[in-house]
Formats: sequence, structure tokens, C-alpha cells
Amino acid sequence: MRNAAFQDKMLRLLRQEIQYEHERFNSFTVDDQPTEQWIKLKRKFGEKEDITIDATMFDGLVPVSSSDETQDSEQLHMTFIVNIFKGGDGNILEIVCSAWPDTMR
Repeated sequence: MRNAAFQDKMLRLLRQEIQYEHERFNSFTVDDQPTEQWIKLKRKFGEKEDITIDATMFDGLVPVSSSDETQDSEQLHMTFIVNIFKGGDGNILEIVCSAWPDTMR
């Protein structure tokens, strides 16, 4: 039940943030495919800069250490991939961030 509550809360927060950004700035377009686990936000900044943000929530096994042993445990986490494309020279800055229930990487 804990994972389901966390997932519901994260999805609700992500939807609220997308709605806030849409209402406040109206600068990102949202590509949300109902059958996909990814949400894509796109924005053009100035004439030469394009920004895309891909966001998803994964179920995954991660090593969790207890007193004497390490075991795999299921933890939900969100991942964001931000790509900033500058001009026509092909330069891209990519930022990858994952948010876990108790930490960010």
C-alpha cells in the first residue's frame, strides 16, 4: 500500500506542476500519451534554443542494505531527462535527475 500511496502522490504532484506551468507560463507544450509511461514537455526559448523534458515514474529494484546483508527491494522513483539544444551546431546539454522517496541523484 505504501508504494501505491507514493505513486499516487507523485503522479498528483507532477500533474499539478504541469498544470501550474501550463497556466502560469503557457510556454511548454505537453505530449502525454495515455498508453505511455513518459510525459514530454517541449519549449522553444528564443530563436535558437529548444528545451525538452521527459518525465516518468519507474518501478525498480535497488540494493537496500540492512544491518549485515544487502538485498534488492522495490522502490518507485521519478526520472527527468532535460535536453537543451543550442542553435544549429548540434550542441546538446543533457541533465538526468532521479528522485527517490528519500533522496535525489
